[in-house]
Amino acid sequence: MIHHEEQLNIDAQCLVHLNSGDVSVLIDLGGQQLPSIVHWGATLGKLTSQQVITLATTNTNHVTSNNQDLPVRTDILGSQHAG
Repeated sequence: MIHHEEQLNIDAQCLVHLNSGDVSVLIDLGGQQLPSIVHWGATLGKLTSQQVITLATTNTNHVTSNNQDLPVRTDILGSQHAG
């Protein structure tokens, strides 16, 4: 059995970019939540880490009247527990 002294940061942002042919999928696996699809469609090409983070952080629903105080991150199951 292996024991690790380091703590796993479960709040860390974890983004996965899968690309094949002319299709890309960008998945957000971080934030102690279910995975969220940030992008699924035309290829995004080669992105820098900063570009991937920017895409993920700007991928929130717009704010309208009578909306939540914080942006809602839509997960892959469409869970309503987040707001």
